[in-house]
Amino acid sequence: MVEELQQAFDGGRTRPIEWRRQQMRQLWTLVDVSQDKRRKTWGTWHANPTVKSQNQSVIHKGPKGVVLIIAPWNYPIVLLLLPLLGAFAAGNCAILKPSEFAPRVTAALTELIPKYLDRDCFRVVRGGKEVVENLLEHPLGHIFFTGSTSIGKSIMAAASKHLTSLTLELGGKSPAIVTESANIAQAAKRIGWGKFLNAGQTCVALDYVLVQESILPQLLQELEKLMETSYAHDPNRPAQYGRIINTTHFDRLTKLLSSTHGIHVPSTAPPPHRPTLSIPPTIFGPILPVLSFPTLSSLPATIGTIDATPLATYIFSSQPTDIQYLNEHIASGTTCINDVMSHMAIPSLPFSGRGSSGMGAYRGKGSIE
Repeated sequence: MVEELQQAFDGGRTRPIEWRRQQMRQLWTLVDVSQDKRRKTWGTWHANPTVKSQNQSVIHKGPKGVVLIIAPWNYPIVLLLLPLLGAFAAGNCAILKPSEFAPRVTAALTELIPKYLDRDCFRVVRGGKEVVENLLEHPLGHIFFTGSTSIGKSIMAAASKHLTSLTLELGGKSPAIVTESANIAQAAKRIGWGKFLNAGQTCVALDYVLVQESILPQLLQELEKLMETSYAHDPNRPAQYGRIINTTHFDRLTKLLSSTHGIHVPSTAPPPHRPTLSIPPTIFGPILPVLSFPTLSSLPATIGTIDATPLATYIFSSQPTDIQYLNEHIASGTTCINDVMSHMAIPSLPFSGRGSSGMGAYRGKGSIE
């Protein structure tokens, strides 16, 4: 049953406005028919009386209480302070849990938060997994977590014990899609910038590229050019390029790169017609898989096998019909057209994921709501 309904949804059955209106009309007809049947059976005593009231209804929004904010290591300051801003703007107290993998930031926040904010309402806690598990045993007003999908599931399971509401900002296999109508040189520059910013350690960074087969060689050429002009200098100079957070992640990425079945770029080998590179579950580093696709209609299924609900989708195309098709058939938290990560520069725009990439939203008015 679930599979059949999902198939109807994926096929676009529910998208047309006229379909929705028709279902409303049918539901109204159902109610009318059922009322006629009840009248024949029970008489008219059950008819609803007309109610006249001078009362007014209002929606009152109030603070939730104590909010637990669990921040990641990749942007350890901003991804702690932005949720905190929303928490106290809405009138809440907060427990702040910085990442144990950013010890200097944690030390600084432990000193500065009680120095400048109300000590009775805001506390910083230090530690790892055990500390979080202990905090989750307590009934909280709300939990805000930024991190991986796997840990997000654990947080959600723990929150269910007290039916605590959640905001989960998780990772996601965000694709960049380059169609044959795209400005290839522009797409390559923006893709390269978005991927290699902070050494690829950004939750909304594109995770992989899907490029139309007809322009695969040109895109690879432009990406190679970008690498040579942007990173041909000494990569060991810290001011020039970000660093991987620790040895564990560096070794993970090195192993991932050495195990690929694709062709490395820059390379003297000709680009493959149909790359065989598989997409690993987690990259979170400066490695960019590039895959080709034959037609737009093949993309929803391809993306669905990798991650059906990415955190963001980046579409490079000059054809409005292609953009509309992709926007309607790919479910992601955000969609950017001919750009990457630009939505993060709009402070009033709520940021959120969907499905495996998260739930809830924050930033601006979205944090308070």
